[in-house]
Amino acid sequence: MSAENSTALWDAVKDNNCPAFAALTRPLLNPASPLRHIPLRIYIPHPETDTNNTGSFRVIQGLVPPRLPNNDPQTLGHALHTLIPSLFPSRRDPILAAAILHGARVPLHATLEDLMRECAYADGWIGVVGVML
Repeated sequence: MSAENSTALWDAVKDNNCPAFAALTRPLLNPASPLRHIPLRIYIPHPETDTNNTGSFRVIQGLVPPRLPNNDPQTLGHALHTLIPSLFPSRRDPILAAAILHGARVPLHATLEDLMRECAYADGWIGVVGVML
């Protein structure tokens, strides 16, 4: 993104100008070439050793291909099972943990490409929290 477009994007955010923001982010979210990877960051509760703190998170992140080798779309469940099979033993059903995105439970059959386009944070990463059931 050029410096001029970056400034215009920031101005659109400051001025709450949704049409200008959408026009500037559309090329970023809908690139002309196919996606090679989708950035996925998973936060997992991790007990804190200090008794004064309430806890902390362990972060697991990686770049996940948008399509499986058989050309099916990559789903959240498949990606979580690949990255953390002990916490997500099933690709379809939450057994030990649920995936939370922006405070809402996400079905494991949701495709990563759709989640990236609709739910990625400003840094471009999909941030999923794994909550124990």
